[in-house]
Amino acid sequence: KKSLERLGQQTGADTNAYTEQTQTVYKFDLAHNDVESLDRGLLLMRETCDKLTLDPKAFAAERGVVLSEWRLSDTPAQRLMNATMQYALPQQLASQRQTLGSREALETATVASLRDYYHTWYRPERTTVVITGDIDVDALDVMIRGRFGDWKAASPKPREPDLGTPAARQSDARMFTGSGIPSIAELHWVTPYDDSVDSNARERRELIRQVGFAVLNRRLQVAAASADRKFSQASVVHGSYARSAQITALYVDYDADGWRPALMAAELLRRQTVESGIQQAEVDREIMALRTQFRTAAAGAATRTTPRLADDL
Repeated sequence: KKSLERLGQQTGADTNAYTEQTQTVYKFDLAHNDVESLDRGLLLMRETCDKLTLDPKAFAAERGVVLSEWRLSDTPAQRLMNATMQYALPQQLASQRQTLGSREALETATVASLRDYYHTWYRPERTTVVITGDIDVDALDVMIRGRFGDWKAASPKPREPDLGTPAARQSDARMFTGSGIPSIAELHWVTPYDDSVDSNARERRELIRQVGFAVLNRRLQVAAASADRKFSQASVVHGSYARSAQITALYVDYDADGWRPALMAAELLRRQTVESGIQQAEVDREIMALRTQFRTAAAGAATRTTPRLADDL
């Protein structure tokens, strides 16, 4: 910490870290791009990789911090999210292993188990170093090789976790209730995770889907604003979840006990869109909106910050 403060860094504002189900990210936003700052930043990154002491006193103190985070995150919305994933992806690790873990796991974790995890999974072949800024690339390449070139894994390569694939299922339904649970009806379509490499074909496929969903979402917005509306809001989204599945979801907000007519109205509109198709004018409208977004992003490309670029990479 003191080493970073000498370089003008502040914990939280300039140095941070976050954990997701499939990655942990450490970030330094260096105040300067001089050789000393870059070298110090690389040194601290390297020490994070394989030289952490994992002191028992610090471990005990941080346990309390993480337990506090767990309590703050134990909200009705989060409980609904957890239950939904356990229902949508049964028997898959992604639905059973939330990022913060269970309260029991946090209370019983030991320094020994943390050290075992650290030495098993913090290894060169699982690490990506991303650096952005106004810097001499060739000189930085030499510095990176100097800091990381002799890094060797401290343990044998572990077996890759089996993330599983979505199970084949018949149509099924479940209701979740509880104090504070929002009034939402959902339909999910779960398919295997798309691990194909990025390519023009994949980009085209995803862009076409984006246009189609934009048309459907606009139709849902119009229906929600109509005089005889059955739902207050509805939308369809698509995305990947923890490298385990592709999930398309139709979300419908409803009033009082009107979940059935709300869900049926939204699903009917979705089916009509799929079965009867969409108009060219609708496609043109969404393409125009997308082009406006792309042109605005391109016009502002020079103003992107280096932390933003690093996050994108």
